[in-house]
Amino acid sequence: MTQNRYLIFDAYYDATGDNLRHIRALFENARADGWRPTLLCPGEGALSKTVLDAGGDVAIVPQPTRLDRYGGTVLSTGLFDRLAVLFALIAYNFRIIRTIREIGPAVVHCQNVRSLLMIGLAARLLRIPSVLYVRTQPTNPLLDWLAFALARRVLFAARALMPRRRRARFDHLPIGIGFADIDRTVAARRPDSDPEDDREHLTFIYAGWLLPVNGVHILIDAFERTVNHVSDIRLEIVGDSDDEDYKQELRNIVEWQNLGSRVTFHGWRDDLPAILDSADIYVQPSFAGGAAHPVVAAMALGKPVISTAAGGAPELLGEGEYGMLVAANDATLLADAMYRMAADRELRRSYGTGGAQTARTAYAIDDHILRLEAVFADATAGKRASVSKSSRAGAVA
Repeated sequence: MTQNRYLIFDAYYDATGDNLRHIRALFENARADGWRPTLLCPGEGALSKTVLDAGGDVAIVPQPTRLDRYGGTVLSTGLFDRLAVLFALIAYNFRIIRTIREIGPAVVHCQNVRSLLMIGLAARLLRIPSVLYVRTQPTNPLLDWLAFALARRVLFAARALMPRRRRARFDHLPIGIGFADIDRTVAARRPDSDPEDDREHLTFIYAGWLLPVNGVHILIDAFERTVNHVSDIRLEIVGDSDDEDYKQELRNIVEWQNLGSRVTFHGWRDDLPAILDSADIYVQPSFAGGAAHPVVAAMALGKPVISTAAGGAPELLGEGEYGMLVAANDATLLADAMYRMAADRELRRSYGTGGAQTARTAYAIDDHILRLEAVFADATAGKRASVSKSSRAGAVA
């Protein structure tokens, strides 16, 4: 049976985090009778390795050094340098045309704006529709507009991420995660016991990029305030970034507040379900964000969640029904929520139970892939169809 092939292009070839986890899930859960993914990226790194480990196909077309810069460095340079980057971007689009032809995809799929800008023109020239999936808060109106214009369809992981002026080709597609590792983690727990009973301390945990916009410094400040009221607690911070100055700032804050024995930095971890399960309460302190994979993973494990009401978090938590929401960038409010959650075991249990049920019914990767494939089919047919849950049954059939 001949499968339709779609091409995933991703510019962040050596980055860890939600992007890598989501792409890996697409390969690990690809349906035998569905669309077959192939990865194309501009360099060898963590992303290509994880796809190869999942048994996926990978193609590499190296990008010029001028494009191999991340973290907003290009946008902070002078006009001449930005124009040089623009020409390099256009040249790269022409360079990858041959590889795209060899792969022969029916659709190009990108997980972020930068990736679409690196392949969107090439896809247009080859008359291959592109589908952009937006999982984080759009930050650059000009680049966002250009990417949206290049894409045949634009999908948003949360309704809060969608522009106010919505177009017919904009739609909502919730994130999806695989539950295999989560199920193995739950099965490894001691039978007939509450995980909290097996731990010496009550532990908060955060997993994600260590960047200022993610508010990790606010989390540490709030944790220090919580320690003043609930002394026997710990904080685990899981994640990494290229921002060495910010990472050092976080370590300095921990040292200045004498929290060295209570706060642990783990760096990037491949075993996310296991490290999440070693804690009791998940905290998401971001100022702006999308629909974070660790939040859903923590929910699926039955962990109560505290999150700032930013980006797609309120939607993930049912506007506060499945987790506690607080205003962003306010250590006092976050500390109050952390204290309330730490002091009330029944509250933790209630949020954990409701969150687990919601995560498994609303954010399963199999459902996500079925609905994504329906979008691919419509994009290649030049038609638009809703990916709302009400139309899912017809799309699957």
